[in-house]
Order: sequence, then C-alpha cells, then structure tokens
Amino acid sequence: MTGTDARLGCYERQATLLEEAERRDEIAVVDRRAEQQRRQAVFGAKVSDEARAASTLAEVRSTLVSATADRAGLYVFALADGARWAQVDDAPVPGRLRPGSAVVVRRTMLGGYKMTIDTRPAIKVRRL
Repeated sequence: MTGTDARLGCYERQATLLEEAERRDEIAVVDRRAEQQRRQAVFGAKVSDEARAASTLAEVRSTLVSATADRAGLYVFALADGARWAQVDDAPVPGRLRPGSAVVVRRTMLGGYKMTIDTRPAIKVRRL
C-alpha cells in the first residue's frame, strides 16, 4: 500500500465516521455566516431561554434609520438591520438624531441592553 493509498483510506474512514455522527445528531455542520446573521437577528429579542443562552453576542452594530419620540420624550429607534428598540430610561438624548448614525447595542451584565448612538452617552433600551 502506498502513502497515497493509506492517506485516502484514512480520509474515507474519517468521512464515514463524520457522516454517521451527523446522522446520530452528535454534530451539526453550520454555515458560519448564516449563524452569525441568526444570532444578530435574535439579539435582544424575546426568545426562549435556550435560544438566549445560545447567543454569544455581546453587542450588535448597525446604523440608525429613524428615531421617533413619544409624548413622554422616550424614543423608538429603527435600525438598518430591521430591529426596533425602545428607550426604557428617561435619560435625555442630546442633539439631533440623524439617519445613518452609527449605533451599537450592548448587553449589560444583568441582562439588559444599552444603546450608543455615535458618541452620545448610552441609554437603556429593550427590543421590540
């Protein structure tokens, strides 16, 4: 048996083991880009505890599409990724909010979320 034949035989054995493990649901082959998009889509959303635990994202970055204040002066933010977030604290949001502004939403240590728009101070938000 040549070195090439031995390598090919080893490869075929390992491929067979991989296929069997996948059939038994011991492993899963996942598209990395699709998984990242899925995690961003559920970031901050009301999902099951299992799905929340599976999301390892600490933050998401997007751009502001619109910001609308209600009568109490609290904002609802629409982001380019399709997510909508509502302000839950009464912190003032200084300056004029412009579409295209950079937005970062970070998970806090206690499970809440804070949004930073450009260089403004962070405000507490929840996903709608």
